[in-house]
Amino acid sequence: MMLQILQHQDGYDRRWVLKSPQHLEQFVPLLNVFPDATFIVTHRDPVDVAVSMATMMTYTMRMSVDKVDVPTLASYWIGRIDGMLSTCMRDHDKLPADRTIEVRFDEFMADDLAMVQKVWETAQYNPSQRSRQAVADHKAGHTRGRLGKVDYAPKTSVSTKRTTTALRSLRRSLRNQLDMLGDQVRHNGQRGNTQAWGRRRLGRLRATRVVATS
Repeated sequence: MMLQILQHQDGYDRRWVLKSPQHLEQFVPLLNVFPDATFIVTHRDPVDVAVSMATMMTYTMRMSVDKVDVPTLASYWIGRIDGMLSTCMRDHDKLPADRTIEVRFDEFMADDLAMVQKVWETAQYNPSQRSRQAVADHKAGHTRGRLGKVDYAPKTSVSTKRTTTALRSLRRSLRNQLDMLGDQVRHNGQRGNTQAWGRRRLGRLRATRVVATS
């Protein structure tokens, strides 16, 4: 309903981009609400995701508490991500093959505009030249590192014996599921050795982007 209100206020039809880590465990509800949605599933090392999430939440909580319990916060998000990823793997085969694109995070970071073009093609979306130029202008004006850099290294952000053990457990608990993902991606006709890449990186899915059309 909120999107309907926003679109009504906007005054014309548009395609919405919904991005949330919780989409990992919400594939089925999303399909029920947005049956024509396009799913962009990003593959990234779950340890990188957990450290990034814990770091972001630590900075956010500093605005409301005097002292952040970083080990407890990190352990919570490590477990939370583990659960979301497991649900994602369970329901991944329910995604529509013709409207799902698997995006490796390293490839996106290497050439984000090229990957955006692939997403547009999967979504059967042909933006105007004005829209394409707006994307290019935004990228040019928001270069990485222009405002400094956040150190996401576990040793400086969330490293304790407790969190290190939890991070190792996260990798172990999802290792077998990567084999299943590789089979699913090949079954859906997408190229690329997802299975071998994931084994090297011990990577897993982070499904955070959903392009929903109404």
